Amino acid sequence: MYRSERANFVSDKLLAVYSAAAACILLFFSFFDNTEPIRAESETLLFNLISSVIPSNGLLPHIAAFILNLGTAAIIYFANRKYLFIRKETLFPVFFVILCGGMHNYCMNADIYCQLLVLIAIILFIDSYDRRTTVWNTCEIMMCIATASLISPSYIWYIFIFYIGFIIYNNFSWRDFFASLFGLAFPLFTALELLYIFGKDDDFFSHYATIFDTAGTWSPGYWEVAITILGMLMALISFTEFLIHYSSDKTHQRKSMLFLFSFFAMVAGMFYFYPGSISRQTNTYAMLGAICISHFFATNNTRFAAICFYAFSLLLIMFRGLEVFLT
Repeated sequence: MYRSERANFVSDKLLAVYSAAAACILLFFSFFDNTEPIRAESETLLFNLISSVIPSNGLLPHIAAFILNLGTAAIIYFANRKYLFIRKETLFPVFFVILCGGMHNYCMNADIYCQLLVLIAIILFIDSYDRRTTVWNTCEIMMCIATASLISPSYIWYIFIFYIGFIIYNNFSWRDFFASLFGLAFPLFTALELLYIFGKDDDFFSHYATIFDTAGTWSPGYWEVAITILGMLMALISFTEFLIHYSSDKTHQRKSMLFLFSFFAMVAGMFYFYPGSISRQTNTYAMLGAICISHFFATNNTRFAAICFYAFSLLLIMFRGLEVFLT
C-alpha cells in the first residue's frame, strides 16, 4: 500500500516536471533566435547584475532568463507542497503553461529580481497564517518589497496590499506595524546612506519621484494586450467560481486565495496607472494569474472547467504563433 502511494506520488511529480519542461521549451523556443540587444536599465538604483556579467546579446541571456523563470516556478512548486495554495500537484503543468505563456519579454531584465522578491514575500505572508506573532515575517516581507522598489520604484505600492492581507488574516497588531516600518526603512536608509557617501543622494529622491509620474513611455502591442485581456478574463472566471464554491472549513485556503486575488487586482491596477511599466509588471501578473487560474482548475473538475482550460490553452498558443510570425 505504501509503495503504491509512493509510486503514484513519484509519477505525479515526474509528470508535472516533464510537462512543465516541455511547455517551457515550446513556449520559449521561438524566442531563442532573437538577437536584439538587451536594454540595460542603468537608471535604476540596483543595476541588473546578471546582465552586467554576461553578453548583452545572443543566446546566453535568453537561456539565463529561461532558467530563472523556470527556477521561480520550481520555488512555487515546492512552497506549495508546504503552504498548499494550489490544491493538487498535478495541476502544476497548467500553472507552468500559463506562467511561461503570459510573459512576453524573455530577455534578462531587472524585473526578474523584483518577481523573485515578490514571490518570497507572498510565501512569507502565507506562512504567517494562524500564528500568534507575525513580527519577523512582517519585517522580512517589507524588506523584500522595499528592496524591489529600489529596482523598480512602482513596487513600493504593494506594501498596502500586504497590510490589507494581514487585516484579512485578523492577526495584525501594533507590533506588526512597527516591524513593517523597520523592514521598509532598513534597505531604503541603507541605500540612501551609500548614495550620500558618494554624493548621489539626489538620485534616491528622483528615483522615487517617478512613482507619481504615470505618463507611459512605452505602449504594448496588440498581442500583449490580447494576451493580457485573455488572462484577466480567465482570472475573473476563477474568482467567480472561488466566491461561489468556497466552504467555511477551508479558512486557510479561502483567506490565502482572497489575498492573492487582491494582489492580482493590484497588478491590474498598475497596468492602468503606470502604462509605461507594463513590461516590468507582466512577470508578476503572469505569476499571480497562473496561481489563481490553477486554483480554479484544482477546485472545479466539471466539463465547463475543461472547456475553459482547452479554450484558454488553444487561444494562448494561437496568439503566440501569430505574434511570432506576423511581427
